[in-house]
Amino acid sequence: MKNAALTKEHFTLPKNFNYTDTTGDSYFGVFAGQEKYQFAIDCYEDAIIYATERQWANDQKTANTDEDITIKFTSTQYDKVLKWVLSCGANAVPRKPKKLVDDWKWHVNEMRKTAK
Repeated sequence: MKNAALTKEHFTLPKNFNYTDTTGDSYFGVFAGQEKYQFAIDCYEDAIIYATERQWANDQKTANTDEDITIKFTSTQYDKVLKWVLSCGANAVPRKPKKLVDDWKWHVNEMRKTAK
């Protein structure tokens, strides 16, 4: 932002404005993308708590096994989902979409290189 200035103008949201329309009905923050993705992420240990403690998207579903849960949801907030998966370390492994799996693998490999 450049040259910000206080004015007497006021902005009012339109009556039919719905924030979740811009985020693909998901709640990863204020960031929204243009493309909608179907996410599937396997969560282990501490990540299970993060995955289940809140509603991440309107269509969120989880499937449990003895060792993990898989969380599935739709979102346009790709970058925030990638950051969330990376923040969980080895306790979150993306399964879909392929773009997320590939980006996650790239980050893991880069971390491996710099850990030497």
